[in-house]
Amino acid sequence: MDVRTRLNAEQKNGIFFLLLSKAFERIAFYMVMAILMQYLTNGIGVEAKTAGIQYSLFYGMFVVGSLFSGWIGDVCDRIKFVKLGFLMMIVMYLLFVFIPNVNWLVVMVLLIMGFGHAIITPNQIVFLGNIYNEQGKEIKALPGFIWYSIIVSVAAMLAAFLANVLKNQLGYLAVFIAAFVFAGLALMCFLMFKKAYRKLDLVAEQKEDQTEVSIRRINKLILVAMISIGVLIRFVLNQKNLSFTFAMRDYLPNSIDLSWFTDGLLPYLSIMFLLIFLFVVSRLKRMNWKVIFNFILLGIAICVLACTLVLGYEPLSNIISGNVVFLNVMIMIVLSDSLLSSVMFYSVYRSSPLKHKGLFQGFSFLIVGLSSYIIILGVKMYENIGATVSFLILMGIMLASGVLMFGVKKSIGKE
Repeated sequence: MDVRTRLNAEQKNGIFFLLLSKAFERIAFYMVMAILMQYLTNGIGVEAKTAGIQYSLFYGMFVVGSLFSGWIGDVCDRIKFVKLGFLMMIVMYLLFVFIPNVNWLVVMVLLIMGFGHAIITPNQIVFLGNIYNEQGKEIKALPGFIWYSIIVSVAAMLAAFLANVLKNQLGYLAVFIAAFVFAGLALMCFLMFKKAYRKLDLVAEQKEDQTEVSIRRINKLILVAMISIGVLIRFVLNQKNLSFTFAMRDYLPNSIDLSWFTDGLLPYLSIMFLLIFLFVVSRLKRMNWKVIFNFILLGIAICVLACTLVLGYEPLSNIISGNVVFLNVMIMIVLSDSLLSSVMFYSVYRSSPLKHKGLFQGFSFLIVGLSSYIIILGVKMYENIGATVSFLILMGIMLASGVLMFGVKKSIGKE
């Protein structure tokens, strides 16, 4: 295998238009997500309980649909299938401008819109990974996955701002019209990506998987490990806005309000950490499994340290300010998330079988979605057994994930 360090022109064009398409698609998605519950309850008068069910159906379709759409992308023309997803998404955004307040119609539009996004997301990641691996030439792909995370983070921040401004100035329908426009831009960029992608001689397009049997066994072990610990790691990291925030509220009742930091600066801090991570990864000459596992273990260790700081708050607060303790806790959680998210997605792509990349990317999105649904368990745990035991459990989950990851690392040795 000839390992190159630089992308060729068509690869660069493909990555640029794919990520730009992703940015516009995420802006559209997050704009609608930002106002959907308000629109259902205040805009068209749906009861709060019914609106919650409709919102859950929309998000659930996105989560579960990702698994099936990834598999469908594997067995059919992935590009045509993703184009269909864009068209579904665009049409549904426009329908929201004209749809009457009929419950079953609203649900139908939400389900189709959710599945449209489900078609796009896992298959776009497969496209991204495929670009880095031409016939006989391979380039480390992790920087592309970090760029993907950066694009999604920036799009989420921009979408929340735009949705709020449009809703306040022009009303809810203006948000859906803007989402329609951004979705159209996303499709245009995807069509530009398609032109560059079709010109590449990709390993993903070969008829048979020519990977050595020993490498397949290693990849299978890694894939199982990633899937096993993925939901656990996401469950703990998703407690950033729940258990960790609750602990900060309870431990600092008489201290300054830190919402300016947690709500205002942490999203920017996440992007900064991703950019630093990108800088480091881009300068590595080789990206074998040992290096990847070290990144994962580092992310886990940082999260464990954050839990330890919460557990040791009482003695630490006698030495330094309690505000400083929790500022460091939240910074560590964001840093851990920045390290782990893109590496986990990349690891699933790299270890999954050649002809089932979409299926397992869909499975990884299913895991992320399931972890979002079970985060309420962290709240119940915190309320029922208290902060100390809760954070001991969260720390134990991350330690168990680290032990499993370390065991896999020792098992496969050097790639």
